[in-house]
Amino acid sequence: PTQISQEVELVVGIADLYNQRIFSTETITLRGVDRSDEKAFISAIKTLNAKNVQLSNLIEKSQKEIIEYYDNNADFILKEAKSLSALHQYEKALFSLIQIPTCCKHYDKVMEEAIKIYNDYLNYDCEVALLQAKNLWAAEPTEANAIYVVELLTSINPRSKCSKDVEVFIKEVKDQVRADIDFETKEKYYDEIKLKTLTIEAIQKVGVAFGNNQQPTTTNWLFK
Repeated sequence: PTQISQEVELVVGIADLYNQRIFSTETITLRGVDRSDEKAFISAIKTLNAKNVQLSNLIEKSQKEIIEYYDNNADFILKEAKSLSALHQYEKALFSLIQIPTCCKHYDKVMEEAIKIYNDYLNYDCEVALLQAKNLWAAEPTEANAIYVVELLTSINPRSKCSKDVEVFIKEVKDQVRADIDFETKEKYYDEIKLKTLTIEAIQKVGVAFGNNQQPTTTNWLFK
């Protein structure tokens, strides 16, 4: 049977799709042979594997370019994150900060700011939830609604500034309905280093959750 040969120039790139930024690209020539154009094309693509020298070089070069980019732009990213935080867009601010690699020379400074923004996020979240709960309770001060109001406040982080106000309000609700409503606030005591580690993990979760909720990106592939 007739065999068809295909030569494909595949452009491979490493990019930040969310911010529409390409760090590095490499054009790799691939060859495949099969009984039809389509099968020969697929055969050529299949020859690309992790041991490809050009692909390895691309990854190594991109790592250097990514670190260099964040080293040069960390101050701008910090400024933008602070602006987002001022607009109460805390999740987006944290998402932008967790993009900076741990090997970046500004990483420690960035994480210090991320912790401040995260604490502001906790405080704002607490204030909003408490205000909402108080409005709900004022509209319907009943035992049935009391359970819903208390459940609304169970997500409040004990480290937020208004957590004590939440406890006082919960007590007021309990006293009015005279019902035993469970509301547990667990206080955990950590040394400074461990607390910082846990905070950074929480920041990562908030940032990742924000990124996962963004609109999917359509990527167009061009082969020649």
